Amino acid sequence: MPIAVVLFLFLLLPASAGAQTIYKCLAADGVPHYQSQACAQGMRLIQVWESGTVMPAFSPVRAPRRPDPGYLSRLAGTDRPRGGGAHLIALGGSSACVSARAKRERALEAAGMDRDYDLVRRLNDAVYDACK
Repeated sequence: MPIAVVLFLFLLLPASAGAQTIYKCLAADGVPHYQSQACAQGMRLIQVWESGTVMPAFSPVRAPRRPDPGYLSRLAGTDRPRGGGAHLIALGGSSACVSARAKRERALEAAGMDRDYDLVRRLNDAVYDACK
């Protein structure tokens, strides 16, 4: 038998092994189970893979968590006391302070949308130094 025919038959061998289906089921206690049969009663089907498909990288299944209302309130900005609106720092009202604020506004208006973090920081530092 020629070697090419033997190699060809050898390559066909895994394909004739039969298709396999893998079921990922989630038990009531939150533990995932991987099995070759359909999910048992009381288990929830999460995903089904046919043989030859690639399974995703391992990611542990966690029990669903309730969202932390404190975190969501902080994220939305509603955790602050009512009535005050934005919290402003009361800085000095001297002429140097007013002048520094006006200079900052002119510089930001001149820069338009081309401003960068360093420019804004330098201007804010100058206002802070003048108003403290």
